[in-house]
Amino acid sequence: MTYAQLLLVFVVMPTVALSVAVLVVRQRKRGQKAPEPLWPRLAPVLALMGVATLYTIPWDNHLIALGVWWYRPTLLLGLSIDHIPLEEALFFPLQTLLVGMWWIWLTEWTALAHGAVAQHDKQVDMGERRSPSGRITLFAAGSAVWLGALTFLGAGWRPGTYVGWETVWALPPLLLQILVGGDILWRRRHVVGWVVAPTALYLSGVDALAIHLGIWTIDPRQSLDLLIGGQLPIEELLFFLDTSALIGFGVVLGAAVETRLRARAVWQAMIALAEPDTIARHRVRTPVTSPRRLLPEERRDHDACAAATSAQTPWLKEHGDEFI
Repeated sequence: MTYAQLLLVFVVMPTVALSVAVLVVRQRKRGQKAPEPLWPRLAPVLALMGVATLYTIPWDNHLIALGVWWYRPTLLLGLSIDHIPLEEALFFPLQTLLVGMWWIWLTEWTALAHGAVAQHDKQVDMGERRSPSGRITLFAAGSAVWLGALTFLGAGWRPGTYVGWETVWALPPLLLQILVGGDILWRRRHVVGWVVAPTALYLSGVDALAIHLGIWTIDPRQSLDLLIGGQLPIEELLFFLDTSALIGFGVVLGAAVETRLRARAVWQAMIALAEPDTIARHRVRTPVTSPRRLLPEERRDHDACAAATSAQTPWLKEHGDEFI
């Protein structure tokens, strides 16, 4: 089996099957009640496909160049992006789509997401606020782990090459997601768990098969050489846990009402900070009126007001700022 055939059988076909299953379920629901719009859940999946590809390609290319893993040329199409085979580059968006469609199927088929998520969104709409202290604590702890991994890489410990680069690559986006919506993810932890765990285990099994078939090989000198079932390096399991978590966190946060409310609040705060205070305080709004000829009695009143204003001008120059 080649790499392209592996993608077709174990990634593309399950994704198509999940997509058909989602459409079938929605069609059955249509007879009972109007199904929820699909686009709010599909949009974050499509966005993450691009983000995952752009973020992962440089990291993957670097590790291939280091020789952390390599491919059997006879099992590839022969096209590549620098060091990355075309099949590997396609795997990143395809994996994202597979995990995303699994999440959409879960939300369609079970009440796991519908009841809990809808209830929490109602609470948010009523003005519920949560302290960010827990999110900040997790972010600080994760940052310390990231610095530790960076230190190990700098020390040149060769068996820690794969796991070190894996940690340095995966933690920043994971910590950012936790900082933005760790409490949102915790309230939806059952959904997140059902998205992350099955997909990570499934893809780890596919990875073990690919290693067994010789499609790619992990360098034992640059890994911890801890094998699960005598076949799967521990780093590969961690990789699929990381990537499934990144996708799962992303789609859940992307579809949550509270995330959009927080993003809107941050955007408004940035606009307010960007606007100079002096301009905001001293801006004078002049009403626009249509010019017309004044009547004789209006002309007399206008002239009297103008004379009174001229008489008070020196005092206004001295004390006018007090009223601004």
